[in-house]
Amino acid sequence: DGYFLTKSFKCRDLEQLENCQTCRETDATDDHQFLVDREELGEGSRGCEPFACHTGPLEACQRCKALEERIQEGHCESCNPGFQLLDGRCQAFSCATGPGSACQSCQLLQNRTEDHQCLSCNRGFKLTHDFKCIPFKCEEGSDEKCRICTQQEARSADGQCYQCNPGYYLTMDLQCSPFTCDESETFSGPKCRTCRPQSKRTGEQQCNTCNDGYGLVNDTCKPFTCTPGPGAGCKACKSQMSMTGFGQCAACNDGYTLTSESTCQLGSENWASNSKVLRYAKQVVRDLVRHLDRNLDGTIDSKELNEEEINAAIQRGIAGCAG
Repeated sequence: DGYFLTKSFKCRDLEQLENCQTCRETDATDDHQFLVDREELGEGSRGCEPFACHTGPLEACQRCKALEERIQEGHCESCNPGFQLLDGRCQAFSCATGPGSACQSCQLLQNRTEDHQCLSCNRGFKLTHDFKCIPFKCEEGSDEKCRICTQQEARSADGQCYQCNPGYYLTMDLQCSPFTCDESETFSGPKCRTCRPQSKRTGEQQCNTCNDGYGLVNDTCKPFTCTPGPGAGCKACKSQMSMTGFGQCAACNDGYTLTSESTCQLGSENWASNSKVLRYAKQVVRDLVRHLDRNLDGTIDSKELNEEEINAAIQRGIAGCAG
């Protein structure tokens, strides 16, 4: 008396059971019979037992719920690192590898604080502070934006370009940077007076116009130069600031006159008039043809050509013009 038989054929003392939360009433067949069945107890016996809970590694509880708060077996209060509490149970945070925004490799289980936390990402994607993989961004447009972006899988940073807009160049880190140009309307030097429009530039410091004394050479302002010399060379050069072209003279050598372009030419008194020069030149050619056309057929064939005679005739003509 005072004991009952469990399903595992053990005799249990009724007085050692936990107190009932609710007692059976009209269908009671003995003292200390409880409303809630326990599977372990023998048929016909109704007793209450505490929900078991164990702590341990991995999916076991890190800490169990207080006994009076448990509503199931193994009811956890907290879980081990890498596990989350779902309906009182500990379940591992999930993570899968794959292409695109999926992880290339996953965080170690014990380091995870939520699902799908990555250790590394696929090409074209970056790791956020919360260990997610997101694509590197790139925007196409005008000015410093990309004309054409690099393909997603080829990106290693945000804003990486494949091609830039006119007037911009691609840097080593695949960004588009403008070709620069310094201009000054008051500075007397190699700076541009005005720069080429940004969209027309193909290099640094490309000018549209130059300051006084400077001229455009391959889109760059270079100082006009002049070197005095004999003959048609300058006797004296113009000052650089007054030059509008290369080799401009302030004075010429004897026998030469200054042109409107500030260059030196032979004085007109040393030359025959244009009409006389033209008549003389024609006469020289006629004489040369008659001299070479030995068979007098009006043409000069290869047998009649004599380089020494041709050179001698040309020298006679030059001497005649110079005289």
